[in-house]
Amino acid sequence: MTAHRTQGKMELFDPKEISDSISPYQFVSSTVKDFTTWWYIKQPILFIKQYIRLIDVIDDRFSTSFLIRTFLVPWHRDKQFVGYLVGMIVRLIFIPVGLIMIAIATTGYLSLILFWILIPITSVIMAIISPFI
Repeated sequence: MTAHRTQGKMELFDPKEISDSISPYQFVSSTVKDFTTWWYIKQPILFIKQYIRLIDVIDDRFSTSFLIRTFLVPWHRDKQFVGYLVGMIVRLIFIPVGLIMIAIATTGYLSLILFWILIPITSVIMAIISPFI
C-alpha cells in the first residue's frame, strides 16, 4: 500500500480503493457461504476419499477380496485333500477378520461424517436455547 497525493495532501488510502471495498453484509454473507461450502461439501468429500483409501489399505493388508476369489483353491496349490482343507480353514479365519476391519472402518467414518455435519447445527441450537436453560 502506498501513499497517494490528492490536492497537495498526502493520504494513506486511495479513495477509489475505499469505495471499491465490500460492505460488511457482503463480507459476512461470503464468509458464511465459504464456510458452509467447506464444511458441508469439501470436508465430507475429503473424509470419503480418506475412507476409500483406508478400505484399500485394509483390503490390501488382509487380502480380503483375493481370499474370497480364491476360496476353493488349495493352499499353496497342494491338490490333495489336506491342501483344500488348510486353504479353506485359513481363508475362513482371515476373511471375517478383514470384513470386521472394513465394518469397523465404515462405522467409524459414517459416525465421523454424521458428527461433522451435526456440529454446527447443534451449536446453533444450543446457542439459541442456552438463555432459557
